Amino acid sequence: MFKTTTISVVLTALMASTAIAGGHCASDKTLTEGKLTVATGNPAYFPWVIDDAPESGQGFEAAVVYAVAKEMGFSDSDVVWVRSSFDEAIQPGAKDFDFNIQQYSITPERDEIVDFSHRTSHRPWPYLLDRVLLIPPLPWLL
Repeated sequence: MFKTTTISVVLTALMASTAIAGGHCASDKTLTEGKLTVATGNPAYFPWVIDDAPESGQGFEAAVVYAVAKEMGFSDSDVVWVRSSFDEAIQPGAKDFDFNIQQYSITPERDEIVDFSHRTSHRPWPYLLDRVLLIPPLPWLL
């Protein structure tokens, strides 16, 4: 009984949060109304973006952007991609994007001005700590 009740409560909470967020969380909060503008590197590298074409949705970062956009109520055609450099991404002030998703090499100079995610000696990537777990949408949750 407890297990069934717990699962029901969790599923109800998930469905309610999706219904509330669906199309409403970004209203009047993006750079361009009705669009989600996302910056990525120039070029954007494999496997994070396939063939330097983030609009294809292929590659980890490109796929994450489209999944996040969908949860926020945007269609794929509402996602606008722009390119940015490291300096453009971290400089203070107005930006030409809503958020930036890309990987950066940690250099001694960059490490002095940016707080990077912890990196271990056996994991050379700046924001991968241990492992990545991707959970596909479950049809019975939708």
